[in-house]
Amino acid sequence: MSVEALKLEILNKIMALQNTYDLKQIEATLNAMESDEDILKRLSTPMRKVTDIAELKKEQNWKPINKDDFFGLVKELDIQEPIEELIEMI
Repeated sequence: MSVEALKLEILNKIMALQNTYDLKQIEATLNAMESDEDILKRLSTPMRKVTDIAELKKEQNWKPINKDDFFGLVKELDIQEPIEELIEMI
């Protein structure tokens, strides 16, 4: 069925309705669909025109980890399991 034919079928069903409650439900559903589309449009647009990594680092108070400290912590953990087994645990 084409989109146009489906639209006509839906319109005919709506035109046949006599119950105000059913019409209000259809109206609410259509309004909710429009709201969902607006939300998706807003979420899909970038919040910034330009992404500046240095600015993001400053905003988030990012500090790089010291390589020696990191590998010291890894050594302390003393992980014996193979990487495949660790991945399966996730």
